[in-house]
Formats: sequence, C-alpha cells, structure tokens
Amino acid sequence: MYQRYGSADVQEQEDVERYVQAFLGFDMVASALEQLTLPTTSTALKRWTYDTLLADPGLASRAFSGSEYLVGTSRWHTWPEVQLVLLPTTSQWLAPGWVPYFGATRENGRPALAAAMWQWEQRWGAALIAAWGTMLQFTAQRRPRPGSQAWELAGQLMAVGGSLQCEQWQLAIALTRGDAWFLHDRP
Repeated sequence: MYQRYGSADVQEQEDVERYVQAFLGFDMVASALEQLTLPTTSTALKRWTYDTLLADPGLASRAFSGSEYLVGTSRWHTWPEVQLVLLPTTSQWLAPGWVPYFGATRENGRPALAAAMWQWEQRWGAALIAAWGTMLQFTAQRRPRPGSQAWELAGQLMAVGGSLQCEQWQLAIALTRGDAWFLHDRP
C-alpha cells in the first residue's frame, strides 16, 4: 500500500552539482561527479549523499545540526485540549482501525498503516503516543544502526508521513540519534 519513498527523477550534471553544493558544500561536488554515473536518479543521488555522510562523521554531525526536530519531542504539536481514546485492544498497532490519519485514507490505507505500525513495534519497539488527524507521534525503544537499517526505516516513515519536508538521508541520520518519531501527511 505504501510505496517506497523517493523518485527516480533523472538528475543531470547541473542538478547533481546544485544538490551536492547545497547540502554538502562545493568541495564535495567533484567527488559526486566522479562517483556517480551521469545522468543519475534522484534516489541514487540521495543515497550517495547518505553514504558520503556516513563515511565522514564530522560532515554527518554538521548535516544533523538543525534536524533534531525530526526525532525529538520539542516540536511535537500539542493542543490546549485533547481527547483520550481507550481502544478495545492492547495492540497499539491496531489503532488505525479507530483513530483516523489522513495518510491512511487511500484504498487499503488503514490495514497498511496497521501493518507498518506492527513492524515498527516488533523491530524498534515503536509505540503510538498521539494521533492528531494529519500527524502521528511515536516513541521507539530501539534505534536503527547507521546504514541500511536507518535508510530503510527513513524511507518507510517518509512513505507514511509524506509531508515531513526533509530528505531521506536527513531522517536516516536523525533516527540513529533519537527515540521520538513525528509523521505528518496533510492534504
């Protein structure tokens, strides 16, 4: 139901130069052009960016700066009034059956969201803390390791939270450094 986040948009040399300069700096442009086969895809460019950051902890720390909100509670949305919903189950991953989320309104969206939440609970100890219609807030007991685990989880979260407004590699780095997840999908 939820498609893997990302696109295969063609990226020409000038696109790669602009992207790498914006996120990694001018000094990384030559490496990108040398290591990527042009034209490339946006998915390949973003994965190259992530792998490059993992290979340079200093660069990764700079890239993480400003992305703390992706995995912290400091910018979680709070309402002056809330409703407590007691669900007829002890399995929090079944919440989509009763609690609406805009990102699950498409065909088979609720079962797909429940399946994703079950997987996150099993793998990461993730628990739904709050649902606000277009926003979901989770806490996780375990963090993914940098690399393929974090990359895959970031892609899943971005598929469900389509309005996160960040790059997959930014979220992947953040997920290894925090225990609170925020998903947002608005009309």
